[in-house]
Amino acid sequence: MQSIKISAMKQPQVGSLIRSLRHELELTQQQLSVELGTVTSTVNRWENGHSQPSPMALKLIEVKLTELGKRGEELLEQFSAKASSQKLQTLFASLRTLQRVRDRFSMENYCGSSSN
Repeated sequence: MQSIKISAMKQPQVGSLIRSLRHELELTQQQLSVELGTVTSTVNRWENGHSQPSPMALKLIEVKLTELGKRGEELLEQFSAKASSQKLQTLFASLRTLQRVRDRFSMENYCGSSSN
């Protein structure tokens, strides 16, 4: 089985992954919080995208995913793909903005030099 790493994931994907993992394990937020050594409100904040799990909590979550075997890998792939897709969308939006700025700058220089 491949090594499962979620430390590079950010919200909201990590929160959705934790919620899906918890449902897969058939645990309540309180039960998962006990297993991860935290409190229920912390798990709730993770799942709702209000905070990022600590490095130690992420390692424990990775262990839970590993224990699920193939299903854990599938969950990680599902949410990693969503994160990658959102990063690409952000990158493309930034590129479009840069192109508009470049085009505007080029047009201003062209128009400005023709009137001299």
